[in-house]
Amino acid sequence: MKPITWIHTADLHLDMPIQGWKGSKEEIWKRQEEHRETFSRIISLVKEKKATFLWITGDFLEHGFVTHSTLEFVQAELKRIPDTHVWITPGNHDPYRQDSSYQLLRWPDHVYIFRGEWEEHVFKEWDLVIYGKGFRDFIEPTSSLPEVKSTIPRKIMLTHGTYLTHHEDSPYFPLHVKELTRLNLDYIALGHIHKPSTYTLPNERKTIVRYPGSPEGLNWKEQGVRTVTWGKIDEQGLQLEEIPIQTGRYEENFMDISDCKMKEDLLQKVLSFSLTGEKTSCYLLIHLTGQMCEELQQEQEFILPWLKGQLKREGWVHVYFENETVPELDLDYYRHHTGLIGAFIKRMETKIEQADSILQGYLRRAMFKTVELLLREKVKE
Repeated sequence: MKPITWIHTADLHLDMPIQGWKGSKEEIWKRQEEHRETFSRIISLVKEKKATFLWITGDFLEHGFVTHSTLEFVQAELKRIPDTHVWITPGNHDPYRQDSSYQLLRWPDHVYIFRGEWEEHVFKEWDLVIYGKGFRDFIEPTSSLPEVKSTIPRKIMLTHGTYLTHHEDSPYFPLHVKELTRLNLDYIALGHIHKPSTYTLPNERKTIVRYPGSPEGLNWKEQGVRTVTWGKIDEQGLQLEEIPIQTGRYEENFMDISDCKMKEDLLQKVLSFSLTGEKTSCYLLIHLTGQMCEELQQEQEFILPWLKGQLKREGWVHVYFENETVPELDLDYYRHHTGLIGAFIKRMETKIEQADSILQGYLRRAMFKTVELLLREKVKE
């Protein structure tokens, strides 16, 4: 049997408004352009790999927000891969409605868009059958599966939905593991979950269920390297590989500045943070935590703009700060006091020491805030 290869992606959300943005309007425009660039990178990867198929399993074009220029860009990019079969399963953010871009535009001949009912497509050249279905509307609470009766050896399913290990409900097309297991497919290509994940079903074929994750982070909850999935079926079986594809990436750090006495100390602490890639492509959000000394408190209105300027000279193009510090307290003084405050500080410091780095920041802030409240109540007495 001839081998088949594919690139599997989902959840690009082109033109979706960016939530929780910390930068300027110019930067948000640049960020949206980077989302386009990532789609272009995906097309270039398809060409490089000479993939038989490109599968886009939902939430591709943000309904109600996608612009005409973005649609023209997408169509032009798709025309770069005329020899690749492009299959799109509309999701809950781009359902196959009468007012969707999927129905209002004429798409290139090598692009196929699934509608709201299960379909079966046979490719005798590759001994392959593909089952697929798209969303009809923004929610799809009723589960359904294709009838798998074909004797063709290779079987693949494409859709957008929620993989469930128990009989939970979901408004976004629930797909229960027991029902999926009975289909005995080779590969189930899903979209909807933005974190890459792979499941193996307990059936004869050991069906692989795959979420490729979002290829470009949509906010600071989607940090680090983002990927697409390259796949292949040949005589050796099924092979999968995650391939980094993002144009920009989000990073986040919680930085305790309790030991910083001057603005130069702050600068050195930020510069010591180790990134996973290039500074120029990183959108770094730094949460300043801990106690801020009196000198920094007095100058804090000017310190962060100065800090950004210094970092830009060092190549840190996109750095944003959240000041979550509390005024400096003399913990040494209160720690050795008898009574509730001293006991509380000692107990919290033990918990902080045992916690991971992210939780430590939250616990410190809670400790400082509580000590402040206790001291305030003590003054009232």
